[in-house]
Amino acid sequence: MTENLLEIEDLSISFGGIKAVRNVNFEIRKGEILGLIGPNGAGKSTIVNLISNIYKPDKGVIRFEGKELSPKIGTAQRAKMGITRTFQTPKPFGNLNVYENIYTIALQGRSSSEADLKTKEILNKTDLSNYENFQSIKLPIEKRKFLDMARILALDPKLIMMDEVMGGLNPSEMDESFKMVKRLNAEGITILFIEHVMRAVVNVCSRLVVVNNGQFLCSGVPTDVLKRQDVIEAYLGESKNHANNK
Repeated sequence: MTENLLEIEDLSISFGGIKAVRNVNFEIRKGEILGLIGPNGAGKSTIVNLISNIYKPDKGVIRFEGKELSPKIGTAQRAKMGITRTFQTPKPFGNLNVYENIYTIALQGRSSSEADLKTKEILNKTDLSNYENFQSIKLPIEKRKFLDMARILALDPKLIMMDEVMGGLNPSEMDESFKMVKRLNAEGITILFIEHVMRAVVNVCSRLVVVNNGQFLCSGVPTDVLKRQDVIEAYLGESKNHANNK
């Protein structure tokens, strides 16, 4: 039986009367790459914000490693527990170079020499060794996204929630990112992969959860899920609304 790393039950939140997430249930199995997909406004990023405690739910339960997470357990505490995330737009320390960005985080709970070794290990792992002296804001977008992941690795994560990490990348940069995601997963890190690029979803995910209008729609293996009529209609509805709003 596969062990669940994270479980959410009846998760809900509203903003100004708008129900952004409604009674959502799903689990993330330890060691998997789970894709969380859905059209724009489906509630994907809101779910990530609830898991990381940027938002507090109106109701529902979040469990990590079998233990319920109280809303009192803040974002920083959850990161120390191993619950981490990237952002759609990378947010490095812009005044620091690549090495310093990682080292500053690696220092938490480590000596300076241990942090240095950890930083160098992460630089190699994320293909950033040749960029360690670059000022972070001058990096190309692909490397800034890699730096976002590198900073997280300094926290020794158990779960990384990757929020649209493929956005803005060309096909060859995507291919490199696929390899990175798979490499991190092969090292035992569980990944929640939030993405619009279906080529990325099919390439890296072993299972998908689909949400639409803030609600759970379905789950399953990518090839089956993406053929479902209700999933196709959810995405076609998004395209139609986009066309009507032009």
